[in-house]
Amino acid sequence: MFQGPPRQYNQSPVAIAEAWKVDEVKSVRVQAQMLELYYARARDREAERRVAEIRIRAEHRCGEILKEMPKAKGTRGQLAG
Repeated sequence: MFQGPPRQYNQSPVAIAEAWKVDEVKSVRVQAQMLELYYARARDREAERRVAEIRIRAEHRCGEILKEMPKAKGTRGQLAG
């Protein structure tokens, strides 16, 4: 069971800004989701709001990274008969 906020809580926005892989951002997002649940159960609305903001920033950064990635070419023009 989840035992409370991690020590890196204040470093999350920095980790999001410096991340350049989707996996890095995804791990921050998952941690933020766990913290949201923790604070919701603890009824600490201010902390829950701050963690939700971190989660939303992570989702936004993930979208930025995906937009910068080259699109897959697929099998266009390679169809055989």
